[in-house]
Amino acid sequence: MDIIKMARNLGKEIQNTTEYINLTKAKQDNDNDSELADLIGKFNLVKLKIQHLSNDMDEKNKVDIEKENEKLSKLYEKIMQNENMIAFNKASKEINDMMNKINRILTAAVNGEDPMTCSDTLQTACNGQCSRCSSGCN
Repeated sequence: MDIIKMARNLGKEIQNTTEYINLTKAKQDNDNDSELADLIGKFNLVKLKIQHLSNDMDEKNKVDIEKENEKLSKLYEKIMQNENMIAFNKASKEINDMMNKINRILTAAVNGEDPMTCSDTLQTACNGQCSRCSSGCN
């Protein structure tokens, strides 16, 4: 079997995983959530208004931008507290974690390691200063 066919088969198997099925369902639930769609629509309109106000930075617009940023933050908070969005974010994280493990195994194999025994976890030297780190271990 050639490597591309094997990759296609792996893709097919990924679509059978719980992670993929959960993500697909979460996307569908988000698409069917009219309240969430309304919040996202309002969020996007406020964002556009802020961009428009930013084009002319006089003192009045600075005050208006602050007010709109407050609205934007409140809408974002409501969006992120929506049960369907919470489920979507969880499902996204799970499939991203799975894909990262797969990528680490493939990368290790390309670097000459044994793909059957190499680690599928992120190996980092943690210095405890997460704010300056890009390792993604959190």
